[in-house]
Amino acid sequence: MIAAEVYAGEGYDRERAYLATYHRFHGLTDRLYTREARSVVGEVDAGARIGPYLNAAGFSSLLHRLRAANLWLKGAQNIAPRSRQLAVVHGLLVHAPFLDQELVEWSFGLPSEWFLRGPCEKYLLKRTAERYLPRR
Repeated sequence: MIAAEVYAGEGYDRERAYLATYHRFHGLTDRLYTREARSVVGEVDAGARIGPYLNAAGFSSLLHRLRAANLWLKGAQNIAPRSRQLAVVHGLLVHAPFLDQELVEWSFGLPSEWFLRGPCEKYLLKRTAERYLPRR
């Protein structure tokens, strides 16, 4: 996604590029979904839903915009509801510390290079975890 942004040519669409990296079936609903499934999800415009995060002027970098889109789409709309549903079935209470509002807001004030160092994603998290986890 970052490379696409750097080398983007005419006609580049940030929402479409993001959805292509995240959603393997984006743009294929007509071919892959049954008529009944399309009637339920066919009207959802995922690009319009994540566009505000990917294009928000309030973030200091593209990486922060991508993080915001990931938190909303993958975290709040995907991981959190699934983990809650699975937990309820098994009588468990699940906490999502990385979705904590104060932690998320604080993290957006950090330099973006703390999150991505070369090919290493989640750089800050991994460096912090080194203190608590065995090397292997």
